[in-house]
This record gives sequence, structure tokens and C-alpha cells, in this order.
Amino acid sequence: MINNRPQELQIKTGSCDDEWRRSHATCGFQTHKNGDRIMYSQGFCCFCEWDDALNKYSKKGHYSRNPNVVCNFWTRQKSAFCLRYDQLWYGVYEVLAPILVFDITVEVLKKGRNVWHGNIEQASWHKVSTFKISPSVPALASKDGRV
Repeated sequence: MINNRPQELQIKTGSCDDEWRRSHATCGFQTHKNGDRIMYSQGFCCFCEWDDALNKYSKKGHYSRNPNVVCNFWTRQKSAFCLRYDQLWYGVYEVLAPILVFDITVEVLKKGRNVWHGNIEQASWHKVSTFKISPSVPALASKDGRV
């Protein structure tokens, strides 16, 4: 299944918990219909390192991996990044190579004597054999080997 519009929600917080084993992650847990947790749905936490506060690797006192988080000595912000799903989900299916499925019934007839009905001559036919051909059985021969 693929979600229609997953989004990442950022929550600025004083404390952040993204441990899978705990029951109360900052982002909470997304669940399957049966109630089981969706793996990694607890999101992840980011926080300022001391290097970010010193502007060593960041730009103008912002967290180097997220410019919306302000880093300084007095405020070491933490952020939780949470995945949220739309209510609409799409099923995904694999389309395989096409196959042909059909049967052709072949009847082999032999002409018998002509029969007269008043002044009209009509041919009589006798069935010699019947067989079916298909993509899985593409060729056969009649019982007498003539066809």
C-alpha cells in the first residue's frame, strides 16, 4: 500500500523521545489496521550540538541539518520530525506479461455418399475425429494421420 500524501510534521520541543521500545514517543506511533505499530513511525529527534551553538558547522546559529532550529548556549532546542499519513491509501499491483487463453475445436469430417431428396442431391458427412488446439497445445494430428 502507498499513501496518497505522507507529510513530515516538525514539532519544536524541550524534550524529545524517539525510542521504538518505549510506549510514548514524542511523535506517537502510526498503526496498521490491526493495531500493530508501523516501523519507524515514531519519527526521529534532532537537537543542537554544542558545535551548532558555537557556529562551528552551522550558519548563523541555526542547526546545521535544519535551519528552522535555533541553536545557542542558552536555548538548546530539540525537534521531533513526525511522519503523518493521509487517510487515502492506494493498492499497488504488479502487471505481468500478457497471456493468451483460447481453445479452437476442430472437427474432421469425411464425405460419404450423396443422398437424393427428390430432385436435390445432398452430400452426407461422417465425423472422423475432434480435437482442440490452444496456445498450450498448438498442433495435433487427426486419428487417421491425414490432417
